[in-house]
Amino acid sequence: MTMYEKAHELAKKYHAGQKRKNGEDYIRHCERVADMMYNEHSKTIAILHDTVEDTDLTLDAIENVFGHYIAVKVMALTHEKDISYLDYILRIKDDNLCAIVKLADLADNLNGATGTLRDKYLMAQWILEN
Repeated sequence: MTMYEKAHELAKKYHAGQKRKNGEDYIRHCERVADMMYNEHSKTIAILHDTVEDTDLTLDAIENVFGHYIAVKVMALTHEKDISYLDYILRIKDDNLCAIVKLADLADNLNGATGTLRDKYLMAQWILEN
């Protein structure tokens, strides 16, 4: 089993039962983000990008299975509640791989987003691209 396949199984397990606002299984969002990536490492990070933020999977568990590099990247993509969204995006901007994953995440999130949420995603996209 490849690293990505292990990560996919783990993400499916931890996101099980979670739904998006449109009723779709949450894992589909993670799969679409991973599908936009270009190699096994980026796909692995992408499929796991919301697990620490949205489930009870820990960074220690990710590090134990996938190593320090993957855990650090997933941590960078985790929006901690005590920092502003802008500071979170600016932190990601400094890491090329995380910026690529976040841009894919934003592209998927923008599909169907409206109002202030859409504005927030567009602002983040602009910051990461410029």
